[in-house]
Amino acid sequence: MMFWLRKLSQWALLLILSVILLIIDHFWPDALSDKNSFLKDFLDSDLLSTVGLMTSISLAGAVPIHFALNDYETKAGRKLPDTKKAIRLSSVTLILLFLGALVVVIGKPLVAESSAWLTYFNMASIVILAANASIMYDLLLTALSIPSAPDRNP
Repeated sequence: MMFWLRKLSQWALLLILSVILLIIDHFWPDALSDKNSFLKDFLDSDLLSTVGLMTSISLAGAVPIHFALNDYETKAGRKLPDTKKAIRLSSVTLILLFLGALVVVIGKPLVAESSAWLTYFNMASIVILAANASIMYDLLLTALSIPSAPDRNP
């Protein structure tokens, strides 16, 4: 039950972040456009490097979590298919977010001709970073919540 509540709160936080970004765009349009030198400089190849690093660290952490769950299932005699499915879903989502960042980095100079489009690409980049951080946090909580299984054959 806690897993679904945790996922719901993560989606709610991403939705709140998106609404905040839209409000900032409405009242302070230059804050999220390329007139902001930090966003202009960071949200190019640096975005791809950052998301790639976050993805590789998270995927490297997901594999031992999966192995620990297999070990727990063997020792405790209890199956955890929902948790394993969530780890697989998180891993696939990380890869899709990386591909989304690739689309943003490649598409931004090709498509964004107006300040509004630049702002939308920058907002998408911020949401991608936040979603990556959210998945990293979720995997960390999953790893820390795996109990040690008692030996069935003492």
